[in-house]
Amino acid sequence: MNEHLTSATIARLASGRLEGAERDAALAHTDACEGCRGDLTYVVGFERRRRRRRAAILVGGVLTVVIAIFLIPPTRQITGPSTVRSGGEGVPTVASYLPANGAEVGRDSIAFVWQDMGPNTNYRLWLSTATGEPVLNRAVRDTSAYVEVTPPLMSGQAYFWFIDALMDDGGVARSSVWRFTIPE
Repeated sequence: MNEHLTSATIARLASGRLEGAERDAALAHTDACEGCRGDLTYVVGFERRRRRRRAAILVGGVLTVVIAIFLIPPTRQITGPSTVRSGGEGVPTVASYLPANGAEVGRDSIAFVWQDMGPNTNYRLWLSTATGEPVLNRAVRDTSAYVEVTPPLMSGQAYFWFIDALMDDGGVARSSVWRFTIPE
């Protein structure tokens, strides 16, 4: 080879994408040509630095997320019923009565009470931990449920509950999400 290697050939050689006889010829040329050898050395070094920078950025990003999740305390306090589940315009909402939002309740059994949405309506009672882990998902035909939780709920922990009403006409009504705690 009398000519210098093209920048594309040097890039493919540096990245390991050059194979067979073409690779062998390019390596033989870089052994004999100081200019192409210098270009190859530069490109290989550049690729290594680029990979290190990408790895450093990735590690930095992961560390930032870990710090944000585990070391920064949440700043939002839940003080009222959530509007996230409210049905929007024209969608009925189930009113929740007990346990009241923010109430402290016993850990072994809890009374839940909500609004009657009409005859032949079935309800689904949902109960979860503060992290969203489900504790209870129960179908109920009445507007109240006395629940004995097994195993008992944890003292000092917050729990969330809401109701889905499955109405006779096929419609669904939802309650807001309410919070209660188990005293220590």
